[in-house]
Amino acid sequence: LRELELKKSQFAATVTHELRSPLHGIIGLSDNILLNDQLKQVHHSAQLMNNCARRLLDLVTNIMDSNTLVNSQRSLLSRDPVHITRLVEEVIMHAERAVDKAGRPLRKREVELVNDMEPGKNLPIIEGDAHRCMQMLYNVVTNALKFTATG
Repeated sequence: LRELELKKSQFAATVTHELRSPLHGIIGLSDNILLNDQLKQVHHSAQLMNNCARRLLDLVTNIMDSNTLVNSQRSLLSRDPVHITRLVEEVIMHAERAVDKAGRPLRKREVELVNDMEPGKNLPIIEGDAHRCMQMLYNVVTNALKFTATG
C-alpha cells in the first residue's frame, strides 16, 4: 500500500510539473496576443498556443492511461514520426516566450537562445514518441534558462 501511495505521489508531482509548462506557454502567448495587434505576430502566437494545447491534450491522455502506469512498471510510448528540425524550432519558440509562476519571462535579457541547426537542412525523420521528445527537450532548455546564470 505504501508503494502504491508513493507511486501516486510521484505521478501527481510529475503531472503538476508537466501541466505547468504548457500552461505557462499559453498564458505568455495569449498575453503577447493581447499586447500586440500585428496580424503576422497574432497568427504565429496562435499557432504556438495551438501547440501548447496539443501538449496539454497529450498530457491528459497520459493521465487517462494512468492505470497502465500503476499496473505496469513501464509506461506506454507512442511511435510517431519525429521531425527533429521542427521539434527544435518549436521548443526554442516556446522557451523564448515561457514565463515563470509570477508571469516573468524565463529568458534573461542577456541570454540568447540560438538554434545552430543549418536553416533549410532536412534532417531525417526518426520514429519515437514525439510528445516525450518535445517534453524532454523543452524541460532541458527551460531548466537551463531558469537555473543557470547565462542560460
